[in-house]
Amino acid sequence: MPLFFNKFNPKKTPPRKAPLSAVHSGLSAKRAQEELGADIGEIKLKLGDIESVFEDGDWVYEAPDHQAASSKTVSKLKHRAQNLEEENNTLKIKIEVLLDMLTELTDESMRQRKEVEALRNFMKDSRMTRKKK
Repeated sequence: MPLFFNKFNPKKTPPRKAPLSAVHSGLSAKRAQEELGADIGEIKLKLGDIESVFEDGDWVYEAPDHQAASSKTVSKLKHRAQNLEEENNTLKIKIEVLLDMLTELTDESMRQRKEVEALRNFMKDSRMTRKKK
């Protein structure tokens, strides 16, 4: 018996020798399907409330309310949502800039109106003083 024997290191099992086809092994089609598992059915994965099914080389998510969407569709929708969010932020900034410009123009317009009104009053006063003389 070796001195440093590790009893927790199990031996590797040899690979299973399965026949390549039912014809070579002499199995019937039904028996080959049972033995080799030719039809495994659909592959399902459940994480929390979301259940995914592998169909046609793509994972399809099935929500609890049975609305299904492929991962490609989900990634496209996420990308579209991100683009829309960026566009929304850009539009908000543009609105803020336009409101600032409008505020400046309104302020300038009000100052000009006051100036025009002051000039009118000045003209009236100067005409009145000329008439009195």
